[in-house]
Amino acid sequence: RLRFMMPVRNQLDCAASNMATGHAALFPDLPKRASTTDVLRAVLRELAWFGELQQKHPDRFHSFFEFEISRLSLSGMASFLGLEPNRAWLDAAQAAMTVRRGRQHEPGLIAAYRAMVQELFEENAQWSMKLLRFVGDGPTGEAS
Repeated sequence: RLRFMMPVRNQLDCAASNMATGHAALFPDLPKRASTTDVLRAVLRELAWFGELQQKHPDRFHSFFEFEISRLSLSGMASFLGLEPNRAWLDAAQAAMTVRRGRQHEPGLIAAYRAMVQELFEENAQWSMKLLRFVGDGPTGEAS
């Protein structure tokens, strides 16, 4: 039986990266000259879709946020996959999953992000709270 995993990094960084690499063109329904705000909405819509599936099928959908990477979260990932987490794997995975500090973002884009998170994750308070940590809202969040 298939299982799906979604790493969740800073969505503002993801939108900027998709714009810079041209990968934004892979999103359906985006105009050819999509703005960063358009791409950000597309990225967040995909996350909302995944989050809904995870709520309905927690045994088949697993997500983890970049600020949650730890031996405990990696053990949870292994458990989700039906694997036994050994010490060497945990050490290597934790080192490989270290995330660099993201980019600086314009205040207008950050405000748009907050509004989109509130709109798209209205039914998923846990994800909403975690996503807002990327812009300094909530416990131990860092301002962008």
